[in-house]
Amino acid sequence: MACVVWSKTAQAARIEILLYGAEHFGKKSAQKLAAQIKRCTRLLADHPFMGQRLMKATSARPEIRQLVINQLFALVYYVDNDEQQVHILAIRDTRTDPARLPGS
Repeated sequence: MACVVWSKTAQAARIEILLYGAEHFGKKSAQKLAAQIKRCTRLLADHPFMGQRLMKATSARPEIRQLVINQLFALVYYVDNDEQQVHILAIRDTRTDPARLPGS
């Protein structure tokens, strides 16, 4: 089982998305999304390569993958096999082009 590590950027985005959801769509909707995020995080710990590959690895960057949370959001991450860690880089709005991700 891999350890899941959230970047500061991803943590901040998660909090922002959940607060926005609670304010605009209700506390119950935000709690549902929080549960979906938690479920996906657990899945990644057990199956790190289950997400879709977004970008191939280069000498300067590991392979970037994404795991869809729901219709609106996906976790963007990479796997560090040496450390047995999954690094979550961002929560991506699935309605945007993945080519617009930083570093692409």
